[in-house]
Amino acid sequence: DFDARAALEDLNRAAEIDPDHASIYFYRGVLHGAQGDQERARQEFQRAQQLEPDVLAAPAAAALSLMYARRYDEAIAELRRILALADDFEMARGFLIRTLLAKGAADEALKELQGRKLQTFGSHGFLAEALALAGRKSEAQAELERVLALSKQQYVSAYDIAMIYAALRDAENTFEWLNRGIDERATALT
Repeated sequence: DFDARAALEDLNRAAEIDPDHASIYFYRGVLHGAQGDQERARQEFQRAQQLEPDVLAAPAAAALSLMYARRYDEAIAELRRILALADDFEMARGFLIRTLLAKGAADEALKELQGRKLQTFGSHGFLAEALALAGRKSEAQAELERVLALSKQQYVSAYDIAMIYAALRDAENTFEWLNRGIDERATALT
């Protein structure tokens, strides 16, 4: 119901019942991160990782919280460490690309995208964003057109399209698509 306070209350009750259930801490980390408390989010993700050391979602999410805290180099190093363990872990690859784009390392993001067809959070917009940020505007525009056509055939988050327009420095369309993202309750908008 998009009620973060009630969700957190439920997760806290669950932790009282079963304090060793890693998913509780993972999802509390997600909630804290969505509310902007990146340090608390990292603590929750670290607890989840302690409970399930072989599951890579928690350390990947912890690295993403570093990105939101603008600690880009630390996030990149952590995500590269995770990908060294599991090169096919698309969530971590997507977080790495998102972090590289946030840092302004478009050329590195393009290298990460090369030969990959990611199906993860935000991935529909990554190539066009990276091309635009690398100054390759005509290629970015062509990729935007491809993504817009794809959005007529299948779900593409309005947030992904907004990020492309932002990279192209088109404020009007960026805000139009962000508003659509609000209407669709796009997860990334948190």
